[in-house]
Amino acid sequence: MSDRQNILERIKKFLALSQSSNPAEAAIALSRAQKLMQEHSISIEDVNLSSVTEIELLALPALRAKHLMGLLGGIISSAFGLDHFFRTQNGKINSIVFIGAKDRVEVASYTFTLLSRQLAVIKKEFAKKERLRLSPITLKKIALFSEEKLLEYAHEFNMPPSAVYTWIKNTIKQQENKEVAKNTEAYVYGYLKAVKEKVQDYALSFNEKKLIVDYTAKNYPNLTDMRQRSKKFTKQMLQSYTRGSKDAQAFNIFQGIKGQTTTKLYYEN
Repeated sequence: MSDRQNILERIKKFLALSQSSNPAEAAIALSRAQKLMQEHSISIEDVNLSSVTEIELLALPALRAKHLMGLLGGIISSAFGLDHFFRTQNGKINSIVFIGAKDRVEVASYTFTLLSRQLAVIKKEFAKKERLRLSPITLKKIALFSEEKLLEYAHEFNMPPSAVYTWIKNTIKQQENKEVAKNTEAYVYGYLKAVKEKVQDYALSFNEKKLIVDYTAKNYPNLTDMRQRSKKFTKQMLQSYTRGSKDAQAFNIFQGIKGQTTTKLYYEN
């Protein structure tokens, strides 16, 4: 804890004591709080905002797409009564910053890390299954190019037949890679959408909402909204999305904050 944080904590304790039913004790506590605030150029707004904190967490490479991280950030923020924003580079999300009460930010940080890792595993497993499904189709597409067709292309493009075959094979393989990636992201998107439906919003008081808004406005006055392009789903992407949504039914939301019997996030295999 920094020196300034220590001072802020002392001021908060004196302000709390200033509400004492003992007039003399209350007056002394208020006087000490005011003296500390004056000595260290701390305003009552600074004291109030000191109850709000932030944490920045790196996005896993597998989840840096805006539509995936946007959903994940919203799930965590809703579950723990926080606000958040993203830091991006070249259209991809590098990190997420959660803002809110210290105890909930700490739990949200742990939950975000745990859930991100779980999603990365889920994404990898689905991509592997998609690869197994599409590879035979890819081989059939490559096999459709007869020797006669290869010679025809070789003559047309003035290339050796072996080079034409390699080019065709790589092109079809790239198409497979793109389809695996699109279907996998659709699956994870459907999964997260279903998880989001299970989240119960944390009931924030008006005062805490205002503190978070004030904190964000003070520390990040130039934030802008993140734009997301609408995605067009192919038939196979829609099937993947539906499968992800169905598989997410095994996921349960629970949050646990400092021993309270509330909830935590966990996954049932």
